[in-house]
Amino acid sequence: MSSHSPTKTRSPRKIGNPPRGADASDREQRTFVLLRAAILLLVIIGLAWLTVARNAVYDDSIILWKDTINKSPRKARTHFGLGDAYERYGQTDNAIKKYHQAVELQPNYARAFYNLGTAYFHEERWDEAIEALKKATELKPNYERALFNLGMAYVRRGRLMDAERSLSTALSLDPQSVDTMMNLGGVHYLRNELLEAMLLYQKVLVLQPQRIDARMNLAKTYRQMGRSLDARREFELVLQAQPSNAEAAAMLRDLGGTDRKPRR
Repeated sequence: MSSHSPTKTRSPRKIGNPPRGADASDREQRTFVLLRAAILLLVIIGLAWLTVARNAVYDDSIILWKDTINKSPRKARTHFGLGDAYERYGQTDNAIKKYHQAVELQPNYARAFYNLGTAYFHEERWDEAIEALKKATELKPNYERALFNLGMAYVRRGRLMDAERSLSTALSLDPQSVDTMMNLGGVHYLRNELLEAMLLYQKVLVLQPQRIDARMNLAKTYRQMGRSLDARREFELVLQAQPSNAEAAAMLRDLGGTDRKPRR
């Protein structure tokens, strides 16, 4: 997905020790809900996974994998293959059943846990997605795609500290991943860690200068930081590229004459 809703963000203030306990978790959950309701900056980039073709047509792969299972019912790979084929045709419930059979037959099957967790994510079953994706990352600690999807599942549950950890690790494994930078920036923004969010959005724009959602996110972050002149500049650049962007136009009007000198 593309708009600038708060994928994590950190505030311009220095972050102290991370909050602990139920109160901290409740605060993060409330912040997440409020900022989403305000349509701030949450960019849930499409999951690092295959694009699902949403049609109900069987193809030869499903028939082939069913036949293979009949011949080798105790092989995890065959159940995984049928689950993957089901998933390609939008049959998520059937896919989930097959992925479960695969991991029951082979408990260290990281890719099957990954597909299972991602299937749960598409069904908006966040807790089950988290459980399966965590297992995938435990079995394969450098599983960048699983870490990314796990981070996004944590975002959906409002578990922002956990999301930050997963997305940061994913970014360390793929430092040029713009999708991960965008979402990690949004998480920082949600946590009012604006300086960290700003730096990530700036880096995205170095790599992809034409990326409008990153520029919008950066403008909103500047606005939250009180850097009105910088925010105005970014909103104007958005409108140059997208003259019909009503949100950028409204925020630019709201800035009025309250500019401050741009900070460096």
